[in-house]
Amino acid sequence: MRKTPNDPVYRKLIITASSPITDIWLGDDDCHLVQKETGTLETSIMEGRYTVEFGLGTPKYPIHVTQDVRYTEAQLREGFHIPSANSRKSAKSFG
Repeated sequence: MRKTPNDPVYRKLIITASSPITDIWLGDDDCHLVQKETGTLETSIMEGRYTVEFGLGTPKYPIHVTQDVRYTEAQLREGFHIPSANSRKSAKSFG
């Protein structure tokens, strides 16, 4: 099947918690649950805005996924939440 310009674009996302027993909650931009994993979340999601929590009811960290990207809990807590091709302070991207 051929891709069209209207097809959604999916990006690889990896988030690693500081502890292997920490729950990682990934929500959409309205904070509705998209996915939950423990220790490491590895998924493919559509480009867009999401929130991440490390344990239910903890602070939310906004991310904007526009490329394949990998985050650690420490990076998100420090404010590395919006990757930019022009920024040296962005999360590690793939490729």
